[in-house]
Amino acid sequence: MSRTATSRVAADRLAWSHLALLPLAVLWLLPIALLLNGALRTSTADIFSLSPSGLTLDNLVAVWRETDLLRMFVNSTVVTLASVAAVVVLGSLAGFGLAYYRFRGSGWCCWSCSPASCSPPPRSSSRSTS
Repeated sequence: MSRTATSRVAADRLAWSHLALLPLAVLWLLPIALLLNGALRTSTADIFSLSPSGLTLDNLVAVWRETDLLRMFVNSTVVTLASVAAVVVLGSLAGFGLAYYRFRGSGWCCWSCSPASCSPPPRSSSRSTS
């Protein structure tokens, strides 16, 4: 095969892979579109309709005025930043200790931590009643 023929085959494969990824992109964007559709819809509009008729920003303005949304956002940001900083510092200290200090069972300890970091966290069984 000549160089142009191989590059044409590679371009065809790339086009097919992009075409195969299109349904995944739609599947990923659909919940976001439905969320925006529901947030911008009036209370009298049909909730099962997918047409964007009767869209308004009144719902978002009402949420902003009736709740202290900015304060909640700042609180969440502060807690998140503090948690991430603590995890990074403690994880770095633990990683350094496990990597450089040899002790009985250090190999087992490193290998037992690796799969745990790849698994999803357990689902919480407590349910809120409010």
